[in-house]
Amino acid sequence: IGVRTHEIMDAVRAVRNSKTSESVTYYAQTVGINPQSIEMNVVIQEFDEPIISGVWIGSGEGSGVLEWLNGRGEKLVGGYETPISEIYAEGVKDNDSPLSVNGTSVANICIAIQNKVGYSADIEFCITDSGLKLLQLRKAVVDMVLPTSVNESLEVSDVIAKGEGSSLHVADGAPHR
Repeated sequence: IGVRTHEIMDAVRAVRNSKTSESVTYYAQTVGINPQSIEMNVVIQEFDEPIISGVWIGSGEGSGVLEWLNGRGEKLVGGYETPISEIYAEGVKDNDSPLSVNGTSVANICIAIQNKVGYSADIEFCITDSGLKLLQLRKAVVDMVLPTSVNESLEVSDVIAKGEGSSLHVADGAPHR
């Protein structure tokens, strides 16, 4: 984001070289991937301002949490805004208004991708004027205990996610809502 035309090749080299970084090596080892086998691809496209940004964190076949909010994803991943959450257990959603694009549930798309790749997926996405854009797909690195519904009472001290983060730190999570 924000790369000028004359800086594109340097930015591509930096992204490709990131596959040998300490954090990528750690992530690969955490999820059982040989770091030497990692390939890095770069997609160059014109920036399209997102209307909605979100993430799917899978927790098994047909299960996971879709979280999304209006605008850019930095507000979501940075914890600056509380997202709307949709919880899916074995493909069944806990409320009646799923996020959809052209009549298709975004969560169902994420579940289909997750089932196709064969592992619990971490998928970042955005919706722009031109439709749904998948921004990132990687293996989810946490075992998440899902509440049975968004309305289930969780104490602030309840740990709902514990696992290895994609950075060099162990991640524990308590409800942030």
